[in-house]
Amino acid sequence: MKKLATLLLLFFLAGCAAIDPPIVGSPRGLAGDAVPVYAAAEAPEPRAAPVLFAQAGRVLGMHEPPMGTLLGTWQEPDAFLSPRQFNEATQEFHAIFTHEIVLGQDLPLAWILQVMALNAMPLFILHDNPELTDDILPVEQLTALAQALGNYRMPMFLVFFPQTSNPDIRADEFVSAFRLARIIFRVYAPQVAFVWVPPGGSAAATPAHAFYPGHDMVDWVGIPALQLRPRDAAPQDLSEEIRPFYEAFHRYKPIMILPLGISHFSRAQYRYYMGEAAADIRRFYEALPAFPRVGAVVYRDLPRFGANWDDLSITRECEIREAYVQAISNAHFISRLVDAAYVPHRLPGVDWVRSAFHGYVYGGRFFVDIETIRQELDRVHRGDTVEINGRSFVDINLIPHEIRLHLP
Repeated sequence: MKKLATLLLLFFLAGCAAIDPPIVGSPRGLAGDAVPVYAAAEAPEPRAAPVLFAQAGRVLGMHEPPMGTLLGTWQEPDAFLSPRQFNEATQEFHAIFTHEIVLGQDLPLAWILQVMALNAMPLFILHDNPELTDDILPVEQLTALAQALGNYRMPMFLVFFPQTSNPDIRADEFVSAFRLARIIFRVYAPQVAFVWVPPGGSAAATPAHAFYPGHDMVDWVGIPALQLRPRDAAPQDLSEEIRPFYEAFHRYKPIMILPLGISHFSRAQYRYYMGEAAADIRRFYEALPAFPRVGAVVYRDLPRFGANWDDLSITRECEIREAYVQAISNAHFISRLVDAAYVPHRLPGVDWVRSAFHGYVYGGRFFVDIETIRQELDRVHRGDTVEINGRSFVDINLIPHEIRLHLP
């Protein structure tokens, strides 16, 4: 592992997890009698916190911002609000607007011009066309589409053949089609970044997935984050649900939340969930800075989604719209088109990496999992540790000259 230019650990104090017992055991390696670190009956509950550490700068993907997350939205083609009106309703510009197209059909020229006028990036969801009967692959139609999009000479995203458009396609067929399309677009539309979304939006997908076309052909990976109603199980934490996917891909590719959708009404019970939805929207956007390689989040502004017609829209109800406006006001979110290079390039300096192991904030002290030090930082720790729920943690103050806290 390369020598770290600067070793920093950041704890973002987001979320709260009760532990029973909160902390057990004693510091190891101390002389004298063993004394519990804290008395569980007197101490407050510890809080779980994501851990970020710095290492040498990564290679940026196409259109990937060096820092922050691009704001995006996905409206219906016949949406009541135009892209400009959507920005006005949410009191913020959006860097990405989304449109679904079918291979071989005409492009939405008027919509593209509206997005261009806002200095935003189009994101196309490209579906397979069952009417095309080529023996191998629809090369002619793919080439025509690439030439048409290439004529605009502007950065774009394209989700190629999500599996919902052709659930019967085999993995080898999909990978071949994806790789061929990527080559064609590199020739005729080099400004279009290809996004891969795993079949079914599975958060358990990894680069070893049978449908993954390979690092050399994928520019971004996408994962949906959906909160539907009603939910009888335990409270849903969308940021934790995307974590396995993030941990599998963040070292290789920028990640797009595509789409994000949080329901405030379900026709399963004809009941509104206004307060819950507003809180969930704020909570998810607050959690995103702890996922530094989530480069874009695209909200699905849709009044009817799924079997129960869940209402995911953010522009129809004042309470939901206000929660969204508040959530995206954080400086972490990018509302304007960034001047990113069309080709990947290395980010100078250091890069923030999310640890696979969380830490704890407890009694004014901050603890990091010892495996963060051993496995991810490739360091040896021979000092004291504290046992929390059967795992060894280290007080960061016991690691001199290597760790610095940043409290938001």
